[in-house]
Amino acid sequence: ALRAGSKVCPACIKKSETFWRLFSYTRPYKKAAVFGFCLTLMMTAVGLLPPQLNRYLIDDVIVPVIMERGSEFEGVVTPRAEFVTMLGWVVLGLLSIHFSRMLINGLRSYTLGWLGQRITYDLQTEIFSYLQLLSLSFYSQHSTGRIMTRVTSDTERMRGFITTGFQDMVIAVLTLLGIGAILFWMNWELALLALIPTPIMLAITLFYRKRIHWVFHTIWRRISALNSQLVSKMWRG
Repeated sequence: ALRAGSKVCPACIKKSETFWRLFSYTRPYKKAAVFGFCLTLMMTAVGLLPPQLNRYLIDDVIVPVIMERGSEFEGVVTPRAEFVTMLGWVVLGLLSIHFSRMLINGLRSYTLGWLGQRITYDLQTEIFSYLQLLSLSFYSQHSTGRIMTRVTSDTERMRGFITTGFQDMVIAVLTLLGIGAILFWMNWELALLALIPTPIMLAITLFYRKRIHWVFHTIWRRISALNSQLVSKMWRG
């Protein structure tokens, strides 16, 4: 069904075509986009390392010291030099990972910020150029606030999806796959047990997705009405 004031059927739009059309705006900046995506992959890989070091710290350092001393000791315990050395290497590894993530995240934020500003400029320029070609009847049928929302808020949301939203989604998916692969490699029975809540989570996600879709459009229409009222008050002085 058509929405009020629209000639486009939302159900008839192919989402895959819209998705790739949005990413076509990154073509003039392919190097920055690829570099930002590589940094995203690096962040995902580095983020999977701390749990492995923590596992090594507990299984090969802390537990052997406790088992070696037993439950009879009292006061300060002085572990063997080899355990102290391993503890130092683990702490050094965790610190290196932490600073590496800070560096990668800083480069990624700068790259995606630069890319996002260029995409926003291109989107708003294209929309503004198109608006100048429309007839006067279009402006008489649509409120000024709605047009302003299209040029400003909507382009900002598209920029956010292309630059940060999609990248964050990639990080979440790759992290989930990486953790799943490590779990199956370590203990496939425990991994299957951990996947029991997955169908429930998927059902809740699909239910939430249908609800939030209409909530988003309600909020968008209210923002458009608010912008329209604001412009009208400004013009009246």
